[in-house]
Amino acid sequence: MKDNPIHFFLAFYTLDIIINPGFPTMPKSLGVIFKSQRFKNIQTTVSVFLLLSISSFVNFKITRKFFGGGKERINLKIKIL
Repeated sequence: MKDNPIHFFLAFYTLDIIINPGFPTMPKSLGVIFKSQRFKNIQTTVSVFLLLSISSFVNFKITRKFFGGGKERINLKIKIL
């Protein structure tokens, strides 16, 4: 697991996590933005949201900020089974 490329990849990005819960009693979307130098912190935060979003889709919007001011955005969508 420590050699998984996605772990290394996520550790250097700012994550914008948007969750669409499958339960009608929960908000349609919940977003959080945080920065982390270590994947461990990201993993912990993501795990909490995954527990809150069972049977739902989770969208990960990953934005990489360049020194020149440009941005590169990558989207990941995960179906929680």
